[in-house]
Amino acid sequence: VKRLAQDGRTIIASIHQPRQDVFFLFDKLLLMSAGEPVFYGPTDQTLDFFADNGYPLPRDTNPADFIIDVITEDNSARLDKQRKGGQGVGC
Repeated sequence: VKRLAQDGRTIIASIHQPRQDVFFLFDKLLLMSAGEPVFYGPTDQTLDFFADNGYPLPRDTNPADFIIDVITEDNSARLDKQRKGGQGVGC
């Protein structure tokens, strides 16, 4: 799949709670909550975005599990407010 993307093809995949090593294979992520984008950008900026918005990744936690927990709880309203204020990445 990575080779196809490097050849100029657009790859769209929906993967629910990938392992940590799979999570970091993605170049970019679009994270949505309640049908609205919460984050869009390079995967390596995802955890910094959440930490900057008050949600640092706890030690020994799978990033995908953590992100899903954050964006599916009441926290999504706070992230949505910050996103609308221009603090989201590419949203």
